[in-house]
Amino acid sequence: MAQGDQMVFYKHIEIGSASFDAAVAKRLDLPPGEAAQMRRRLAARIADTDDSSDEDNLGQAAFDAMRPPLEELARELDMCMRYYVVTFRGTRPETIWLTGGESTNARVRETLAATLGGLCEAAQPLAGVMGLNEQTRPDRSGEWAVAAGLSLYDAAQVPQEASV
Repeated sequence: MAQGDQMVFYKHIEIGSASFDAAVAKRLDLPPGEAAQMRRRLAARIADTDDSSDEDNLGQAAFDAMRPPLEELARELDMCMRYYVVTFRGTRPETIWLTGGESTNARVRETLAATLGGLCEAAQPLAGVMGLNEQTRPDRSGEWAVAAGLSLYDAAQVPQEASV
């Protein structure tokens, strides 16, 4: 979490694509790789049509299987926001920026926004960088968040034994 341009709170949460893939694989009795491919196809179809009402029974079954880890993620994020409000005496964040592969999944963003009572948007860390056409597509931009963040880190402050 940040106040202005300063990061004030960070917590790594081990819930993401792998958790969703495992839940879908278990519920639909699929190998994890196949579940991952199916989820990506369904998410892309929803993003392309911009209408989740077209979702068929398979898409709904996959989303229902994802619901427990997604709700657990929402609880973790809610606890982080409560901690932030109490510790830093701030107001609850208005926007949650999602990064990574799941940031483009409209159902994930909608569910988190509804649960957390706020706006969830896919982060676009490379937006505005010219000459990176393919890399900055909205469906891939969230994947670049770690690289973009690390590029802003002052390497001179890294202790010599910690550098790679």
